Amino acid sequence: GCGHDTPVPGLLMDRIHGRTIYSLSRSSDDERLFHYATALWNAELTKAKQICTVEDAHDENAIYDPQKGKVFLIDFDGWTLNRNALVNKRAKRAHADIKDIVFAYA
Repeated sequence: GCGHDTPVPGLLMDRIHGRTIYSLSRSSDDERLFHYATALWNAELTKAKQICTVEDAHDENAIYDPQKGKVFLIDFDGWTLNRNALVNKRAKRAHADIKDIVFAYA
């Protein structure tokens, strides 16, 4: 190992094939795609804000994957999971994506 006897928590993330919202904004290829991806980004931010305090949410920290038709948020440095999200995780009233995120912290 690395000389540590204590396990060190980590996060493994799949590679996201796509472009940042920032790069889409700089391209004149398809303005409609930029607006579509921006709407998806805003929807993801809304979901994230239901369970955590979102910091550093700018257009370089959101990647649009055209094959999946989704926007993925990246770079969670400074984000804080709300305690009520952890307490209510078993209520099953939250959106499926939110439950997936919260259950990952169980």
